[in-house]
Amino acid sequence: MLFTDVLKKNPLTSCQKRLWIEWKKEPDSCAYNAIFHFSLIGNVDEANIKKSLKNMTLNHEALRTHFTEEEGVPYQVTLPKCEVKLIKFDLTNFPKRERGLKAKRILDERLMIPFDLIKTPLYRYILIKIEKNKYILGLSWHHIIIDASSVTMLLKEFSYLYNCYVQNIESTTQRRLYKLNDILLDEKNQFTQDNLQYKASYWIRKLFKAELCVPLPQNKIPKGENRKSVRIASKLNKHLTMSLLKLAGQTKTTPFVILAATLKTLLYIYTKQEDISIGYLINTRNKISNDQIGFFINNLPLRSKLSQEIRFIDLITSLSHQRNNDRLYQNIPL
Repeated sequence: MLFTDVLKKNPLTSCQKRLWIEWKKEPDSCAYNAIFHFSLIGNVDEANIKKSLKNMTLNHEALRTHFTEEEGVPYQVTLPKCEVKLIKFDLTNFPKRERGLKAKRILDERLMIPFDLIKTPLYRYILIKIEKNKYILGLSWHHIIIDASSVTMLLKEFSYLYNCYVQNIESTTQRRLYKLNDILLDEKNQFTQDNLQYKASYWIRKLFKAELCVPLPQNKIPKGENRKSVRIASKLNKHLTMSLLKLAGQTKTTPFVILAATLKTLLYIYTKQEDISIGYLINTRNKISNDQIGFFINNLPLRSKLSQEIRFIDLITSLSHQRNNDRLYQNIPL
């Protein structure tokens, strides 16, 4: 397969269009920054870290893509090549007790900066030296060019490239063709006028007169102040995890459905609102896009009518059936 040094311009996929609209509404938001960081322990070779990131980026067209708009129509533009920067920070001159906090501050400040989709690059790479044999590598991409499956593939490729370079072994990786035309053609075949109307009617019926929001108490954001997204992580203890898996087995469903039912029940208790919808992400990859670096995620709603008379087990069953039905219509862009 030949790769030419020609700039490419193509339409957006249905999944990308949703994020483009979100970005147009809030261009200063960092809600769609995909952020990852991890420690590197041992004899770290900074030059080969940068070389690995550079070749990983050059291997995938999606990572060399930015976006533009002509007469109200968005396009994605792929550059034949681009400069790959690795921003370095050396904290070894600071007292040891301060380095962890300073590293966290750098990661938060640098990786959470909003991306401008009009400009490349739509990624940031930073390397923080904590001590002689300990580093932190921070990576950030805008979600419009990447999803969780892509990150898994990229990290495997980065690890492979780095090991090849430090051991002076020739790498077998090469530039991958972005099957964008095949993906767009597949969407065109799926979204024929009749099929699109049929699938859209399912969601229109499902969301008819749905409540737009849950009236939870919240702090008002002062006018002119940027929003900041926050991810709150929590681990379930072993006993609770085993109980969750046991209940999932008994109800022939998944832990996700049980947790969704729990969240809906909690929202009902706090707000007394009976009509509650929550969103969840679903992977839309298929045979064409399965090995591609890109964004293949749709956001689907789970709607329920709750009341004091509904048993928790019945709510679980209802959500499980709903998810199974939704899969038939999951590719429709919402």
